[in-house]
Amino acid sequence: MQCTESIEKVIYSSNIRFRRKSSYFMVALFVVKEGEQHEVIL
Repeated sequence: MQCTESIEKVIYSSNIRFRRKSSYFMVALFVVKEGEQHEVIL
């Protein structure tokens, strides 16, 4: 599924609005839900 691209965009936008801790935590939750290991650079 190519939902990861939209999720990454949301993560990047949220990273700018929220702090790194919040965004990083959300990223971890998204990765766990997806069940795939994605290299997310914040």
